[in-house]
Amino acid sequence: MAEAATVEAREVSKVFFSGSDPVWALDGVSLTLDPGSFTCIVGPSGCGKSTLLRIMGGLEPLTSGEVRRPQSG
Repeated sequence: MAEAATVEAREVSKVFFSGSDPVWALDGVSLTLDPGSFTCIVGPSGCGKSTLLRIMGGLEPLTSGEVRRPQSG
């Protein structure tokens, strides 16, 4: 059986543009998720929760920072 791996986000930022105006969805977020841990990400609507999860899952490109996640396969 493969060993579980830590998922880590370091100084992750994401900028969207509304016209020519930048909108910061995330600004320098760091998070470490250890194997077997249970983590909840909570906050008001529009604060970047889904954006962070999409970035950590590899579904959304980040503007800056780094995400380390287990390699499949």
